[in-house]
Amino acid sequence: MIFGIVIIILIAGSLVYRYYRDLTSLAPLGSPGKPVVILAIGLDVNYNIKGEPIDDKRYADIGVLCFLDDKRKRVTLLEIPGDAYFHIPGEEAQTLSYTYLHGGLELTKETVEKLLNIEVDYTAEMNYEGFIQFIDSVGGVQVEIAENIEFKDTLGGFNVTIPKGLQRLSGVEALQYVRYITDIGGSIERIGRQQKLIKGLADEIFSTSNITRLPRIAEAAFDMVETDISFKDALKMVAFLERIKLDDIEVRAVPVGYDDFGIEIDLGRLHDYMKELY
Repeated sequence: MIFGIVIIILIAGSLVYRYYRDLTSLAPLGSPGKPVVILAIGLDVNYNIKGEPIDDKRYADIGVLCFLDDKRKRVTLLEIPGDAYFHIPGEEAQTLSYTYLHGGLELTKETVEKLLNIEVDYTAEMNYEGFIQFIDSVGGVQVEIAENIEFKDTLGGFNVTIPKGLQRLSGVEALQYVRYITDIGGSIERIGRQQKLIKGLADEIFSTSNITRLPRIAEAAFDMVETDISFKDALKMVAFLERIKLDDIEVRAVPVGYDDFGIEIDLGRLHDYMKELY
């Protein structure tokens, strides 16, 4: 699965900040006492067992809620699996994938707001092709691989082989790395891999060797998404991130349970957690 889409966007946005520092003396980010909330949707298509697209329909593979908390000086990413179902009072059980397929981004945003009793300030969409292109634009990303990874990703059409040890991953390999969920650790291990990739990506973007490539990297970052974040608001977010340490970025997955129907979001635990975030 795709991971912290928004963090990639905002880290890359700091490239713009380097060129427009004089424009960032703007009003504080968001309204007093509330974090800014961005809903990012990772899009995919359906594949057959050969890894070939069945049709041109796009579905939400994952939703990522990004909370930019200026008061607490922290960023929290909350991942919502596209296939995890949930119940909103008065409505039938649904998933993000189903909601996006039948109502697009607008219905998905409304559903998430009702589900979590929050207000989403901005939205963004990205597909896997954009993720791959962005990683390649920075020359790949260096990551320490904890164990040999070998599996067939029929959903993405990948045969995955990544050796253990320090590796420089291409865009395709980085996508394979974060989609890998067949290990014993499941989602917990996957979140750890995502955090490692975020750190490696940040190191690559701000490395001396990439200084002359910043304009092309920035262009790739902004081309890979469709978003309603304005240039002015993006600068505010980037100025905010300049004050955030990598250790202040937390990646979480929504709490879930398992039954005969599949993966169900644990709304009780989720609402308790939301009290900390919003």
